[in-house]
Amino acid sequence: MIIRVNLMHEADFRYQGAVSRGFIVKAVAITIAVLTGLFLLATVFQYKSLRQTAAWSQDRWNKIAPAYENVQAMQQTLNRNRTIMNELKGWQHSRIDWNVPLEELPRLVPSSIQLTKLNIFGSVEVKKTAAPAPKKAASSEKLSPVPEAAAAGPSFRKFMISIEGRSEDKMADKVILQFVDELRQGASFVPILDSVKLQGLRLETGRESSGRVFNIEATTLPREMK
Repeated sequence: MIIRVNLMHEADFRYQGAVSRGFIVKAVAITIAVLTGLFLLATVFQYKSLRQTAAWSQDRWNKIAPAYENVQAMQQTLNRNRTIMNELKGWQHSRIDWNVPLEELPRLVPSSIQLTKLNIFGSVEVKKTAAPAPKKAASSEKLSPVPEAAAAGPSFRKFMISIEGRSEDKMADKVILQFVDELRQGASFVPILDSVKLQGLRLETGRESSGRVFNIEATTLPREMK
């Protein structure tokens, strides 16, 4: 005869059947609630951390902002000064030392010629670089492409010398033409002049003599402002 005695309490018995739907719903709800709580907790923690970082960054910026603005102002001033220095260098490079040619000029003037006026004018020319070729329009486009404007190129400085004078020589015309040739061949004028032209030659008016008055214009070679 075999006798079996079960010493387990009823509370210790395991449920051997299928899990009920209500239990699953409760478990899922609890899991979602826990995850949501953890997410909210992490979000709040991250928000506080970001606020602290933002406050620290703002405080740091307030301390260095004056120095940064001073550096920016100094940089702008430096850029302006560099621009001015480059322009001054360009003007210095393109200038002509007129002392030498003006000292030679009296030696080139024939004794029978009297100079009455001498003017020197300067001008700046900006050469434009060739504009890039316009892009071909697509076959579906009806309007032709607008060509791009030419970009500004290097700047050049030129001078024009205007000389007026008179002569009472019997061979005034010949003497004046000789003076023009002397200007073209002058040692200090050859390196700087591009052209020398006799612009006017006529009888002098308002005087009893039969003198001649003339006007000569000479242009210098372009000098790059670099």
